[in-house]
This record gives sequence, structure tokens and C-alpha cells, in this order.
Amino acid sequence: MAECFVCGGRVHEYEEITTTRSGEAYYFCCDEHREEFERAPGAFLS
Repeated sequence: MAECFVCGGRVHEYEEITTTRSGEAYYFCCDEHREEFERAPGAFLS
């Protein structure tokens, strides 16, 4: 299991919705969270 990078919800890695940034995969529970992350990744990366 992975964790949605936006809301912290549990995500099955085999049903993943992901994006990759600097070689690292980020998992999301829905397309809306992936799109939110892609619009402003700096808001989620510290």
C-alpha cells in the first residue's frame, strides 16, 4: 500500500494513479489529486 501524496489516504500500488518528479514516483487516490499536485508541486514538497 502507498499513501496519497495530497490527502494521505491509502492507495493500492497496483491500481495506481501516479506522477514522477525527479525520478521519484508519487501516488494519488484520484486523478483530481494528481492534477492538483502537478499544478503546484511546491505546495506539497518541502
